[in-house]
Amino acid sequence: MRIRPATRADLEGLYQMNQREVPHVGDVTAERFGALFDLARHFPVIEAEGKVAGFLVLFDQDTDYDSLNFLWFRDRYERFLYLDRVVIADNVKRQGLGRALYRHCEEIALESQHNLLALEVNISPPNPDSMKFHDALGFKEVGIRQDKGSNKAVSMQILQYKQS
Repeated sequence: MRIRPATRADLEGLYQMNQREVPHVGDVTAERFGALFDLARHFPVIEAEGKVAGFLVLFDQDTDYDSLNFLWFRDRYERFLYLDRVVIADNVKRQGLGRALYRHCEEIALESQHNLLALEVNISPPNPDSMKFHDALGFKEVGIRQDKGSNKAVSMQILQYKQS
């Protein structure tokens, strides 16, 4: 298992991986996915057996990002890292890759002196596996945000890191 920064050469495969996980992650166009790559403060991929097996996208509070979920956190917290999306390929789920990526997030947070990791988990449509995973890692719900005019609702969650 190896974690490295994503490259432009990875984007098409990562985009396809993202789209296979909708509705658990946001449905985006290939163009929008490329824009997320350009905006991201960190966009690591995790490899298993020499192949990309997952990725995550991190922004900080200063990113010029128009996501309503991101903006919800920016309205409430001065300094944070925002985990926009995490995707692990189906054939390697439950093998510790997600936890490895989250440990990597913690390293990034500590290096950049961020003590707060923010994210949302779908509650409508429900994503019980993600809810259980984040609960086990110590994330706490700090609000619920519902999209106007839709059935989509998310649990807004944070994890605080202790700076040494």
